[in-house]
Amino acid sequence: MIFSLVYVSHAVAPFDDSALETLAARASQKNSRLEITGYLNLNRTRSTFFQYLEGPQQAVLDLTAEIERDDRHRVANIVQIGEIESRLFPAWNMCYLDPGFFQAIRMEDILETVLLTMSERTFKREEVVSTVLRIARQIANRKAS
Repeated sequence: MIFSLVYVSHAVAPFDDSALETLAARASQKNSRLEITGYLNLNRTRSTFFQYLEGPQQAVLDLTAEIERDDRHRVANIVQIGEIESRLFPAWNMCYLDPGFFQAIRMEDILETVLLTMSERTFKREEVVSTVLRIARQIANRKAS
């Protein structure tokens, strides 16, 4: 079993392509050591990051705590999906998915909306987790094609 979570955050300062490439490269190296996989997306229009992480539970939680302390952004919501049977993104230590990847399906908007608007006060945790996992599986299948 693999632990997974997703979060959305608001960038405090603009990220240019160079800063984004550096961030993704460093994250990929670090995640490789931690046995964490997933992807990152930046919506430049909204200045929001969306990230999906999967791996050993303690490693993912420790990394998430570190991410929350990063002053380049402000975490708006974290949803712990919990344990899943297997990795959805086994080959991606940290894949940056540019907006072009999502344009045909506009999934980043859906995922951000899920995290920004779905709360346990309004929706059951299971509904949030089910929605996020369904969309993450679609992304994994689309990227594999």
